[in-house]
Amino acid sequence: MARPRQPSASPSPSSRRPQKGPGRKPRPPRQEEPADVEEEIDEDEEDAEAAGPTEVVAGRQIQLPAGPHRAGFVALIGRPNVGKSTLLNALLGAKLAAISPKPQTTRRRLRAIMSLKTAQVVLVDTPGLFDGAVLPDGGTGGYGKLGTFMAREAKSALSDVDAVIFVVEPGPRNRPVTEVGAAEAAIAKLIRESRKPCILAINKIDMVEKPLLLPLLDTWKETLPFAALVPISAEQREGLDRLVQEVVRVLPESPPLFPTSTLTDATEREVVAEMIREKAMILTGEEVPYAIAVEVDRFDESRREGRGKKPGIVEIDATIHVEREGQKAIVVGKGGTKVKEIGVRARGDVERFLGCQVMLRLYVKVSDRWTRSDRAMRGLGYG
Repeated sequence: MARPRQPSASPSPSSRRPQKGPGRKPRPPRQEEPADVEEEIDEDEEDAEAAGPTEVVAGRQIQLPAGPHRAGFVALIGRPNVGKSTLLNALLGAKLAAISPKPQTTRRRLRAIMSLKTAQVVLVDTPGLFDGAVLPDGGTGGYGKLGTFMAREAKSALSDVDAVIFVVEPGPRNRPVTEVGAAEAAIAKLIRESRKPCILAINKIDMVEKPLLLPLLDTWKETLPFAALVPISAEQREGLDRLVQEVVRVLPESPPLFPTSTLTDATEREVVAEMIREKAMILTGEEVPYAIAVEVDRFDESRREGRGKKPGIVEIDATIHVEREGQKAIVVGKGGTKVKEIGVRARGDVERFLGCQVMLRLYVKVSDRWTRSDRAMRGLGYG
């Protein structure tokens, strides 16, 4: 199996970013009315001087803007479960971010690098901003100190990026929203205060009849001076080609910020822990997912390259942390069946990511009230 592009450690975005000057000129956001949802971008109508190279993104060929190379950080911001992580994975064409039907699957920022011919887009996935994090009551939505950490991760991302993709949903099936909700309006206010160019991505359009999208676009376009409004379906990979075009247009001129072969600046251990946690969240009941954290204890790649005809293998030991004995019993399952299933499902994703066979051993440990302890949270990477 071919070995995928490997992540490399790197400093924070602010320290990586080139200094402002002739080599990095900000580009003002392009203000425009949204196109009809059924209208395809007609590349023949583009000014010949503006036509750049073509690129295949999410299975579709797009036309990139001409001119100097552009690069920058782009935050994916929105409420929980609107599909930010699904969008990140779809744009990359690879499984990197954890995804589950449970809210707050994403707990900390994850940077993924999409390298194109004339641009490099560093996508920054963020935790969903739940009501308690953005509304006046200042609550934590029942997530305690962990909720406070997640809200801080999402909000602080706005100050560290060059542009924002605000991801929203159309509303219930075939009954799209006709007014912006209080939480969405509060998030829009945060984006406005950041003074960063913003593209609205209305996700899950496959759930709504297309004629109903036009009133929805009219509802949203009054909220912020969006650089563009783009209906998409991250799951079905619809509209992602135009979304990438609009993102590249608002990025500043800059050389690549990362080596073009790099997929993420997260370590392999961090990505593996997220893959295990995703499966644990999916396969356990309603009470358990929010109490789960995963720590990789051992990552032995001494035999990763293989020898002779023997394939390479990486040995990984990881601990699934929960808060109570009852939760541990659920994760372990009768006779260890549940934790075994978590391991089997996670191993497939880990092997595809690492590009070799994996021996994965999982342990389950009770770490009492870890979501309410600053010290315990820091030890598990949330601080």
